[in-house]
Amino acid sequence: MAETARESGEQRSKALAGAAFGFVLLLICSGLLWRLESRRPEGGEGGQTGPSVVEIEADGTSGAVSPDRLIHLTGRADTPETLTDPLTGSTVRALGIRREVEYFQWVEIVRPAASSSDGERGADDYAYHQRWVSEPVDSSAFHSEQARRQCANMTLVRLPNEVRYAGEIRLGVYGLPSGLAASLPAEEPFIISVPDNVREDLNRQAAQAHRSAGRGPLMISNVVHTQGGVIYIGAGGTPQNGDVRIIYSQIPPMRASLSGAVQGTDIIAWRGPGGREICRLLPGTRSARDMLPELALPEETSMVAVWLHRLATALTCACAFFLLLRPLWQGRGGEEAQRRRTNRLFGGGSLLLGLLWTAAIVWGAL
Repeated sequence: MAETARESGEQRSKALAGAAFGFVLLLICSGLLWRLESRRPEGGEGGQTGPSVVEIEADGTSGAVSPDRLIHLTGRADTPETLTDPLTGSTVRALGIRREVEYFQWVEIVRPAASSSDGERGADDYAYHQRWVSEPVDSSAFHSEQARRQCANMTLVRLPNEVRYAGEIRLGVYGLPSGLAASLPAEEPFIISVPDNVREDLNRQAAQAHRSAGRGPLMISNVVHTQGGVIYIGAGGTPQNGDVRIIYSQIPPMRASLSGAVQGTDIIAWRGPGGREICRLLPGTRSARDMLPELALPEETSMVAVWLHRLATALTCACAFFLLLRPLWQGRGGEEAQRRRTNRLFGGGSLLLGLLWTAAIVWGAL
């Protein structure tokens, strides 16, 4: 009889120790689940170090979005406008066109002299090479008289660089601010053709520049050559000092990603804390995290991982409730069959409590 009482006391002591462990386990699981759920983007902004991003559809089916929310969308950037190059009159339907002018010029390269052991600095060394540059080089500023005479620069034609953007650009149904297309690459050539009157005028300017530089008349009557999106002004073959090349490129309609804000069907800049403004357009399909590396955006978690974590928490909480409820029947006598039925009853009740407890935490965090 005494032996049975002692065993019953030991079982109850173990049950109470298990209950204490179950209580601690329940607190830890509940705290972790609350923290993770409250930090998810759809769970509000509590605990976040950066703004949440609203993903919207380019076709406008996402519904109304407040202008103070940071949005992200991906779609096709397009325009109904046709852009015209003012020099050649060539046209193309594009988001933007660019004209870059390069000149084949002598350039001066200064190589600083090394200091001697006594600290005295020697004379600098000057070298001269010909290369393509974006602006004509003033050879009258070269270091020596010999360099100014032997490496004198001239240009057959001088033309400004120019960039033009379409006034109406849309990303899906949303209108983009003017100039936002400047962040897109002009990677495709803009195929142009040179009208006869423009060709004659460029030839006349080149001949005049050649004579004014003291190099006599041009040996050929036509120095204007076109190939694809490039106009080359020069004799052809090996580039000569003064040759000019005009490179045309376009920003075609393309798939692009945008971060900013939306007001009706217009894209505007998102205004964040401290007056920060964000309105960013990048080519291709990019996530908000890739587009906004300077912002500490909430971590992205797949729904599969979210539900797996919730299920694991529910099962762990069920184990915790089982340990908490165990002292209610532990140590009681009875037949073996009755004890098994009691264990199954309390086990099922613990599982139900774990599921309800987990659901309550998720609901409260959202």
